Amino acid sequence: PNFLLHGRSSAKGQPLGPAGVQVSLRNTGTEAKIQSTVYTAWRKVSSVLFAFFKVLPGDYEILATHPTWALKEASTTVRVTNSNANAASPLIVAGYNVSGSVRSDGEPMKGVKFLLFSSLVTKEDVLGCNVSPVPGFQPQDKSLVYLCYTVSREDGSFSFYSLPSGGYTVIPFYRGERITFDVAPSRLDFTVEHDSLKIEPVFHVMGFSVTGRVLNGPEGDGVPEAVVTLNNQIKVKTKADGSFRLENITTGTYTIHAQKEHLYFETVTIKIAPNTPQLADIIATGFSVCGQISIIRFPDTVKQMNKYKVVLSSQDKDKSLVTVETDAHGSFCFKAKPGTYKVQVMVPEAETRAGLTLKPQTFPLTVTDRPVMDVAFVQFLASVSGKVSCLDTCGDLLVTLQSLSRQGEKRSLQLSGKVNAMTFTFDNVLPGKYKISIMHEDWCWKNKSLEVEVLEDEVSAVEFRQTGYMLRCSLSHAITLVQPYCSGEMCPGTSELKTPRNFIRMEMGVRMWGFITSPKESTDSACPSLVCTK
Repeated sequence: PNFLLHGRSSAKGQPLGPAGVQVSLRNTGTEAKIQSTVYTAWRKVSSVLFAFFKVLPGDYEILATHPTWALKEASTTVRVTNSNANAASPLIVAGYNVSGSVRSDGEPMKGVKFLLFSSLVTKEDVLGCNVSPVPGFQPQDKSLVYLCYTVSREDGSFSFYSLPSGGYTVIPFYRGERITFDVAPSRLDFTVEHDSLKIEPVFHVMGFSVTGRVLNGPEGDGVPEAVVTLNNQIKVKTKADGSFRLENITTGTYTIHAQKEHLYFETVTIKIAPNTPQLADIIATGFSVCGQISIIRFPDTVKQMNKYKVVLSSQDKDKSLVTVETDAHGSFCFKAKPGTYKVQVMVPEAETRAGLTLKPQTFPLTVTDRPVMDVAFVQFLASVSGKVSCLDTCGDLLVTLQSLSRQGEKRSLQLSGKVNAMTFTFDNVLPGKYKISIMHEDWCWKNKSLEVEVLEDEVSAVEFRQTGYMLRCSLSHAITLVQPYCSGEMCPGTSELKTPRNFIRMEMGVRMWGFITSPKESTDSACPSLVCTK
């Protein structure tokens, strides 16, 4: 009797079986094939994928082969007795061949590595591929899971021997002895289904990459966010550590320039070739020195902010001088090499006479490896302060500050208080000479007015001290008042009163007065009279 022998073949981890697998039947222990069949149609796992007809009872071996695919389970056994029989286990395809090619200027390229990544397939499922890490390769996408790599051959072809069905990413990597070349496309995603795959498009070696650094000084720190320009065309930005990468470069002579706000670099002309993958460091040669002039109160003759000349003078051996002009807002900037400097603002003589003074007079600084942005010149405005001492309650007083060098400039402070001492302060006073006066007509003062000069410091030692009161006297004759027991600068000893109403300064305290009538005076009154009130 003859029987039907059938079985199935499948792809590893997939519910569908592959087409194109050759299945052969032979007696166990022999090499001679009894029957062979090739299936070209897709079938479900539950379907019969291969069958041998008119098989006699006996023990058999079933073998699966394919010219390019790798088979995980390539053989199985079956015993036919007195009915149709099923193979003991399925024949399993481990994976499929995936191939591609790489060229440069139309010529095949040998030695280009192709790195394989997948988030669904494990290294153990991939056959015939080098799973070692690739020295020098740094993936840009950290989410990719590395599986293995293969290398292109003399004819530029490369292949992955056995990849299970699934999604993959391949990244080319071509590195010479000292340089990494750019290959396009730089990344390619593909899907393996149930057949061999030819990767398209062809990969091309486009050029090579060079790296460099932008530093703020020899052995200095990297300059981030600097723009590096190649031949005024290609532009890249430096990373946080000052490094940059130029891609798709071909051998030639290039002009390289770096730009960064407030840093200055010299333009460099350099020959770039595959044997010069690391460019010489681009080092800053100068830095900005910037500042601001602040004027709070303009003198009467200076109506607005003028453009001032600012001088940067080197304190090193060269003793160089650089002069710039401020903008309308008082800002200024210099370009300076590393060194020691001082900055000075040139204020016109007319404005100095008008009372405009800036502090400090000179601003010392040192330029090292970064910009200096805090140079500041601020208008000097003084405060003039003092105190008033009264013999009794001060009450209402008026203190005035009048410029002696600028006509018409006068300020007043009204003081009031039920105390015997008060303080006063004039703020924002321009440099110059001033007269300070205290106003109270009925009181006597040690100094009714004082002169002060504001130079570069505050003025705080002004004092007005009351010494007495003014007496209003009415008299009938011209007389001479005598204070026989009085001494001191406020006690003149005698005072001549000639007009009907006179004033006498009198210190605080008890005084004895005598008066002598002038012999030249005549009067109708037998007794001359004198009446004085405070």
